[in-house]
Amino acid sequence: MKEKMKSINRKNKLVSLTEQFPLYPLGIIILSELCCLDMPEVNPTGGELIIFFFVFGLTYSLLFALLARIIKNRLKASLFLSLVLLNMLFFRRIDDLLLDCVSIKSLVFPLQGILFIFLSWFLFKTHASLKKISSYLNLLLALLIVSQSFQYVAYLRGKTITLSDRSSVTSIKLKTANHPDIYYLIVDSYTASRSLKKYWNYDNQILENYLKGKEFYIAENSKCNYNQTPYSLSTSLNMSYLQNVPRNGARVKQYEELFGLVDQNRVSQVLKKDGYWLKNYTFFPVDGQVPFYKDYFFKNKKSLFEGTIFESWTQKVQSDNFSKHDNFLSLARLNLKVFNEAQEQYPQRQPQFIYAHVMMPHPPFIFKANGAIDHSEAVFNPLLKDHYLAQLEYTNKLLIQTVNHILSNYPDGNRPIIIIQGDHGYRYLTRIKDRVEGQTILNAYYFPDHNYQLLYPRITPVNSFRVVFNHFFNAHLKLLPDDSYNVLPPDFYKHPEN
Repeated sequence: MKEKMKSINRKNKLVSLTEQFPLYPLGIIILSELCCLDMPEVNPTGGELIIFFFVFGLTYSLLFALLARIIKNRLKASLFLSLVLLNMLFFRRIDDLLLDCVSIKSLVFPLQGILFIFLSWFLFKTHASLKKISSYLNLLLALLIVSQSFQYVAYLRGKTITLSDRSSVTSIKLKTANHPDIYYLIVDSYTASRSLKKYWNYDNQILENYLKGKEFYIAENSKCNYNQTPYSLSTSLNMSYLQNVPRNGARVKQYEELFGLVDQNRVSQVLKKDGYWLKNYTFFPVDGQVPFYKDYFFKNKKSLFEGTIFESWTQKVQSDNFSKHDNFLSLARLNLKVFNEAQEQYPQRQPQFIYAHVMMPHPPFIFKANGAIDHSEAVFNPLLKDHYLAQLEYTNKLLIQTVNHILSNYPDGNRPIIIIQGDHGYRYLTRIKDRVEGQTILNAYYFPDHNYQLLYPRITPVNSFRVVFNHFFNAHLKLLPDDSYNVLPPDFYKHPEN
């Protein structure tokens, strides 16, 4: 009987302790950090997590001591500051939840404010005991932290993104003595001409007529295989679809895997085995070669404030910093430099595979249609269709100039293969039914013999090099189905600025 009473007393003391000493505010901070661990744009280090916890923990402790002294109620002070922390650290998630409920973005922020004010008013006015609530919240936060930790461990131990086609590179044999140079030019986010006509009322005949005049084949109904760059290039350069593609968008681990697939891609390995010299003018490492320029998009770390109430402020600081340090002008110069590198290639004794990737007409929309630099804040807003179109028009001028140089650098009888391809389309149309546009792409081919019998209007990038290897090197590779998949995370269209 005494042992039973001791057990009950210990339990009561534990309950009393959890009621009087609320730990859930610190739990909210830890939970927000756990939610950031696998975000590719954040990917925080241990030091950053410690600093973040220290700053918010210290701020909470100081405000708690002050507020508890003013209102003479520790639990009310703790609950109120917990509401503040929730709104600060989970601002975007609350914003998304309310947006799903009301569906009108302009109402979300006022509704969030009204909800916060009402809960705060109720908290300060109530005469009910809050000890039980405090105890439940301690338990709830502990369970959420454990759950999120298990999810993170499961993510780390998740399946690796691999190639669906398991055939070995060594099985691909190029059976011809003729080895033309190959240019693979990626114009990022370049949509199809039919989409430009439908959604912009823009006739892309200047580029199309030019390419057709140079005897290019344009696959007019082409789509990307995946509508995000690392997926798209992993597929086209490996001539294979992907397995274990995450349903909710790529995270840090998956981006590392996709970059690895581009680095060790089959096309480069096959060509290298056959004596080709690879020249890499992209932001990917390829076949051990370092990137030609910095990746501004997939490994460009953001702060731990991403998703918090401070997000808009930090983005403004980053945008100012971007302009202030000429980073966006640096990207503009890099785009021009990539085009220039492609223009300055000449035939060599060793056949060449020139792989170039320009971040145009992809945002930021740095260039106006005449090539002038746009210094306004509009360059960072991907929703501005007219700015996208202006940069696309300038991209057309650079493409025409580049193709002219390439063809003039090679004598008749020794012309190269040229593939000009978008990795995905413009992905920022707001209506759900229009989002398929983000999968339509420019896809144009120049074969030196002008024999395009193996090409067809719906060809997708997964089959581009299969056709090239079959036509020029008698590789006898089977063509794959031309499918297109959406791999964007669910919140992409809620936050297109990312």
